[in-house]
Amino acid sequence: MQVPLGVVWSARPVSGPQATLTPGLPVRFGREQFVPVNLKTSLTVPAVVNLLAEAPARRSPATTGLRIAFPLAVNPAVPAPSPLAAGQEFLRLGGDAVYRRAGQGLPYPALTGRVLTLRRLEAGRAVFFTDGLGEVVREGDPQAGFSDLAPLVDDPALPALKGRYEGKPVWAYGGLGGVCQPAPEMSQGVEAPLREPLKVRRVLRLARPLVLNASGGFGDEVGHGADSIALTPLVFLLDSRALGPNGSFSATGAAAEQLHEQLLNGAGMTDTAACGVSFPAFLPDTWAVERVFSLTPPSAAVPAEPPADPRGLTRWQYAWLFGFPSATFGTRDELLKKSVWEYRNIPFPASVTFDAAGKVGSVEVPRLP
Repeated sequence: MQVPLGVVWSARPVSGPQATLTPGLPVRFGREQFVPVNLKTSLTVPAVVNLLAEAPARRSPATTGLRIAFPLAVNPAVPAPSPLAAGQEFLRLGGDAVYRRAGQGLPYPALTGRVLTLRRLEAGRAVFFTDGLGEVVREGDPQAGFSDLAPLVDDPALPALKGRYEGKPVWAYGGLGGVCQPAPEMSQGVEAPLREPLKVRRVLRLARPLVLNASGGFGDEVGHGADSIALTPLVFLLDSRALGPNGSFSATGAAAEQLHEQLLNGAGMTDTAACGVSFPAFLPDTWAVERVFSLTPPSAAVPAEPPADPRGLTRWQYAWLFGFPSATFGTRDELLKKSVWEYRNIPFPASVTFDAAGKVGSVEVPRLP
């Protein structure tokens, strides 16, 4: 079946884009039943699009109930992953699968940010190779799939990105923030200061959808952010040694009891061993890279600390201090031409207005009563 697409943003103008949806086998979650679909679009350039419901008179049973909470970030140049075979590369994304090395269980952070190369499938397990650890074994029947692993794919833009960024330091607009996991049910907030260089170890393309914000990091239904389901996201693997704890942490299940005990003993979480050797920074697509990372540090014109009153700051100064607008899609160059920037906020986006001279004239932050 074909469904029209509503364009939120595109690298070049597009006309009348369509999506072809092919339903798969129904899957039941609790009391509800869902039908996964294979999606193919007529797009020829990277874009962020919405699936538009058909007019009521033409609505078919197959499209009734079609619900997607976020627009889709699509890059038609990225190929589908190859069939599972030796040599295929993966990146672990969460999950609680058990991995062993030389018969010994690996702590969860040991594989964070490491690329796993499939060597062979065996009865009840899969054998991978990863730099720094050698062979590691993933327990579990390979026929059930690797729910915790995202396959890596190549695309025409990847060689240029690798040449431009790999092995080089970058600086994050607004500073870098994120979460590391000491265990599957535990997370720790981490950050890197605005002027801290972050070495890029590798740039990868994933064939696994993720909900991401246009300015980096994971998206959320709350706060009106420029969030999308990135069908083939990018990931920058950053040297985790530049990160430090920001004081936030959370846990569920048995991990919550362990964390509670730590806090009672005054231990807390004071290091970043949970981040492993590389911290994965996820981006929706190539158009987002330059609005998140810079190859040059902030200049001396950028204040050391955000001023109490930001009026008078230039666009560049504001972007360095607070990041590019997290509630607006578009490239860095497109954003620098806009007179209003919108940021995630509850109940409505916060807006920053620039005057004719390109300086902050006003900042409006709606608040709940």
